Formats: sequence, C-alpha cells, structure tokens
Amino acid sequence: MTNASSTEHGLGFARMEPPLPAASLTAWWNDAFLRLPLAVAGETLRFTARRLLAQADYLSRVNHCANVPEFMEAQSQFMRTATDDYGVETGRIMEEVRAACTKQAA
Repeated sequence: MTNASSTEHGLGFARMEPPLPAASLTAWWNDAFLRLPLAVAGETLRFTARRLLAQADYLSRVNHCANVPEFMEAQSQFMRTATDDYGVETGRIMEEVRAACTKQAA
C-alpha cells in the first residue's frame, strides 16, 4: 500500500476543494442560468426579427419580378444575405458565450 499524500485520502481519491462562498456561488448561478440564457435569447429574438423582415422584403421583391432572371437574382441575393447573416449571428452568440465563460473563469 502506498502512502497517501496530503492531497489524497487513503483510498486514492483526491481531496475535494472547499465549497465556494455563498456570494460567489450565487453570482456564478446568476451568470450561468440567468444572464447568459437571457442574453442569448434576446440576441436570438433580434436576429429572428431581422430575418423575418428580410423574408418579407424578399417576398415583396419577388412579387415585382417581371421575368425568370429577375426572380433568380432576387432569390440568389436573398440566399447569399441569409447565409452571411447566419454566419455573423453564430459569431455573435459564440462571443456572448465566450464572454460569459471567461467572466466565470476569472
């Protein structure tokens, strides 16, 4: 049997760190389960509103197309913009999460 170090119990389990003070635990809980989800939800709703407006603009533009090439151009432009917007939005949400995680780690 090996000697248990000061950081291990006789069964080889590492000693648990003391619990966080109540104020720190409350702050962590608020950040992890209140602020971050609300921030992400708010950003998601703003993005959804922007995309719905873009969808309405696209449908209006399609309604005024006089021929197939105009329709195809409207559709292509809408899809390019949508793809770009989703990429930017993913970055925004990732930054929200990264900022929250960095704050919690500090």
